[in-house]
Amino acid sequence: MTAWGGLALLKRMLDSMGFRQAMVSWGLPGPGSNRSYDPVQLIEQHIVSI
Repeated sequence: MTAWGGLALLKRMLDSMGFRQAMVSWGLPGPGSNRSYDPVQLIEQHIVSI
């Protein structure tokens, strides 16, 4: 058991809820350059890191 043990469970929960598909339907702006990240990926990473 580690402090990071719950990350896999949280990711699995978000996947089962269809969270990524919901974010795609929000109409977030796309990346503006070749080096930018997809806003859906940034939001998902932020939620999992909290």
